[in-house]
Amino acid sequence: MFIKFFGVGVFFIIINTIDSFSQEIKIAPFYKFKNGAVSFTFDDGLDSQFNIGIELLSKFNYKGTFFITTGNIKKAKWEFFKEMINNGHEIGSHSISHPKLSEINLNDANFEIEISKNTVEQNIDSFQCFSFAYPSGRFNAEVKSIVSQFYQAARSVNSGLCSFENTDNFQLQTLFFSSNLKLKIANTWVNSAIHDQKWLIESFHGFDGDGYQPISSNLFRKHLEYIKSKENVLWVATLQDVVKYFKERQGASISIIDSSDYLYRIQLNDNLPDSIYNHPLTLKIKIPKSWKDISIAHGEHIVQFQTQVDPLGNQFVIFDAVPDRGLITILSQTPFDSEKEKCENCNLILYPIPFNNSFRVLWNPMYVGHFSILNLKGQMVFKGELKSGILQIDTELLEKGNYMVVIDLDTEKGNFHLIKKVIKE
Repeated sequence: MFIKFFGVGVFFIIINTIDSFSQEIKIAPFYKFKNGAVSFTFDDGLDSQFNIGIELLSKFNYKGTFFITTGNIKKAKWEFFKEMINNGHEIGSHSISHPKLSEINLNDANFEIEISKNTVEQNIDSFQCFSFAYPSGRFNAEVKSIVSQFYQAARSVNSGLCSFENTDNFQLQTLFFSSNLKLKIANTWVNSAIHDQKWLIESFHGFDGDGYQPISSNLFRKHLEYIKSKENVLWVATLQDVVKYFKERQGASISIIDSSDYLYRIQLNDNLPDSIYNHPLTLKIKIPKSWKDISIAHGEHIVQFQTQVDPLGNQFVIFDAVPDRGLITILSQTPFDSEKEKCENCNLILYPIPFNNSFRVLWNPMYVGHFSILNLKGQMVFKGELKSGILQIDTELLEKGNYMVVIDLDTEKGNFHLIKKVIKE
């Protein structure tokens, strides 16, 4: 994560390194600050995955990643796949005919890898096939290179858990459910992911006698019940969503565009294709202890957030934001009182004029400064200079509601800063 500085405020002034800044703005290692993640992946496109697997996942409101062998898919099945995607599941490719890709001609391997992706996307409108699973787990450096030209990630059959710090997105590890697997063992995988802060990718084939190494639907249901009991610390998501989060977090840069006694403006970018990488990141940002009635906007949209206070009384806001979606504005609607607001001989008067939709500011003409109006999203709607001792601002175009008026005057005692809340009726 890279951080740039564009503004200095009461809070950021002491920050001068990425290490210290990470204590003030943090991107969660896993979505919603969970301790680990689990994804359910299904190979081959077997009927029992859709008749049994999806039904069980739906009972727990979970989503899966289904790697289909496109040459085996009947035309009528594509409508069902469209519905699956609309419900949050992921369709990935498992090649056209399930060959051992490392043992066939590279041109043939390229054809299997590329055309299977095209088939998925041609049959499901506006869908980008994100991930691939190597048939029988067979691949080599050449096959991996071809896959990386068409997909964003690929799952292998190499055994293990994935980590944020050291994960090869085109050789993702997995733990496989075989016919003789015990529930206790599968549940320990979940415990390890949580304890070690790792990503568990589980692999399945068929259920109740269908396909290679089928497992019982009863075992799967009990395993899902166990995962449900860990939801407060475990993120359950499709393979593509976890890869998106990891890559966005790795590529994230945070720019402090502006900061003051009452607002922060932050830019979040990741330099990834926005049409593909669009998963929200979870941010935790320290704000002044005195801030009250806080609001957060991302671009034009109001953001839901949580506040958190640590044992030392430090205050934080926690919220989700998609990179490259415009400025994030965190605004205190009732800024704290400051000694800077005491200005002798300023003769400052601020009031709305109800007769002609304007604000008027009067002050001692020996002082000069600036005047601005912000809405409660933190967006500036007017900015002007204070020069002659009187300023009248036409507010005809402002909608009715609450606004923050910010006044800065240069006086003999230094800069005088005043913030007032005004209402346009």
